[in-house]
Amino acid sequence: MTHLRTIQPTEFDALAQGSPSPVVALLEAGWCAPCDLMGPILESLAREFADQAAFVKLDAEEDPTLARRLGISSVPTLLVFRDGQEIIRKVGACSNEELRALLRRVLQ
Repeated sequence: MTHLRTIQPTEFDALAQGSPSPVVALLEAGWCAPCDLMGPILESLAREFADQAAFVKLDAEEDPTLARRLGISSVPTLLVFRDGQEIIRKVGACSNEELRALLRRVLQ
């Protein structure tokens, strides 16, 4: 079972605003090699932190309006929301260790 759900852009606002726990979102694109590297890393961390946050990914190119509204100018971009507010933004690929440390600071 995957702990990293793929969602549609139309689902994003309701999830980010309505989730009782933090939401970790990876915005990616199908052609993006660094995005392909981030998927398995985030899936692993989604299993590790499953009881502390919701983990989702979505294609930033499916809804350019959402990407513009979120200020996404490069992929991959990792966003963390708490109570509907963005609290973390990480642009570009990062290692498992770097992302784990970031999530530990935010989720604990």
